[in-house]
Amino acid sequence: MKTQFKPGSSGNPEGRPPTTEERVALLKERLTPRAEIIFNGYIRAIGRARVDVIVEVHALKVAELQAGCETLRLKMKDAEPSETLINSITRLESTAARAERALFKAVPPKAEVQISYAERLAKKLAKEKRRHEET
Repeated sequence: MKTQFKPGSSGNPEGRPPTTEERVALLKERLTPRAEIIFNGYIRAIGRARVDVIVEVHALKVAELQAGCETLRLKMKDAEPSETLINSITRLESTAARAERALFKAVPPKAEVQISYAERLAKKLAKEKRRHEET
């Protein structure tokens, strides 16, 4: 099969996706300080072990939408609330709520705690020892 891509290329004209360090630098450059705080809060709440790139993208989207909502609410506080501004806030908050629900749907379930063979053996021996001591 003939393709337009060279062997070993990712098929992305921009090149390979950025590494974790590059992604972190890109996020810090792109996010407002408030959106960064919200983003980090979601990541901590979810648990770093359960966060992959997809969850990170959803969390980023939610953080940016939440920060935008806060900005619009501050505008409403400082200025006379117009019907357009109230409608914009309502729509953005609704979008942020949907994005937040999508974020938590994208989070993988917590993995069950895996007990090693040594731990199972130690528990079994302790249980047998207690039973032996009782008799």
